[in-house]
Amino acid sequence: MSNILDLALAANISEPEAVAEAEYQLLLVSAKRKDSKSGNSMVEFSHEIVGDVLTPPVFYYLILPTDSMSQKDQQRRLLDVKRYCDAFNIPIETFAACVADDSFEDIIGSQGWAHLVQNEYEGRISNKIKRFIKSA
Repeated sequence: MSNILDLALAANISEPEAVAEAEYQLLLVSAKRKDSKSGNSMVEFSHEIVGDVLTPPVFYYLILPTDSMSQKDQQRRLLDVKRYCDAFNIPIETFAACVADDSFEDIIGSQGWAHLVQNEYEGRISNKIKRFIKSA
């Protein structure tokens, strides 16, 4: 059985803060399929910055291409899928199977690189992915 920590340590804990703009290695910790506010099917990814436990999670929302989109939007969304998979070294076929099965367990734990920037939303500063960096 685990021992409970001294709860007085909570007095010295601060709120997580966004990191400065730079390139960071990310760990994929969760993914789920959902609908965006506008009704588009998407995958919500949550990442941790590797080696940094004091930062808030970095979220990324990947809109999935559908046949109701214009050809231009379909191509853009397919490119977004490719960029994400390339950065995290996830085979496209594996990602497609995860989306089809609505189960992302096969890709959780993947690591990749991204350029992060700070973003303000509803008065809070968080990190946002500006661009992915293709894995070698």
